[in-house]
Amino acid sequence: LENTRNSDIVCRYGGEEFCIICPELTKEDAKKTAEKLRQMVQTLELPKIKSVPVGNLTISSGVASFPDDGSNAYLLILKADKALYEAKKSGRNKVCVTS
Repeated sequence: LENTRNSDIVCRYGGEEFCIICPELTKEDAKKTAEKLRQMVQTLELPKIKSVPVGNLTISSGVASFPDDGSNAYLLILKADKALYEAKKSGRNKVCVTS
């Protein structure tokens, strides 16, 4: 992807979920990256399709960091997922960071 670093790993995690692993990035910088991507997606001009009838696509993101939020992949995914659902619960189209 042209909007991530060469060291970042971007992958599809589930049906509509994606994961970006950003080695050696602080939690604050990861939040900034997620916010930049959120804004880019929000401003995309897409043709009207059934799943997005008004033509606007948005994303919600959850951010977790190693080692603060977990010492292994399972714990990091658990924390990022919790933050993601907080973003969805609080109105969508936002970035939430684990506390």
